[in-house]
Amino acid sequence: MLRAAEHEVGHAIAAHHYEARVLGIGVRLADRREDGMLLFALYGSNTWSVEAQCVVKAAGQAADTFYHGGFDDLSASGDLRDIESLTGVAA
Repeated sequence: MLRAAEHEVGHAIAAHHYEARVLGIGVRLADRREDGMLLFALYGSNTWSVEAQCVVKAAGQAADTFYHGGFDDLSASGDLRDIESLTGVAA
């Protein structure tokens, strides 16, 4: 949970930088395909550019790199899917 919390805090810090309303970190039970619990940053802004949205999505991996020396495919997968939906490129 701690590793996931640090990842989500990365998103929240970046969202705050772009003046989003940051509500906190949410927790939910995983569904049948997943184990345990899932954490997610709660923030919102309707005025961001695509670039700002991508920076906020990538901030989770930046936090993983800062705190743990890197990130894995699992921690990056959802954010990369989001970035791909915004830009057409999962990078």
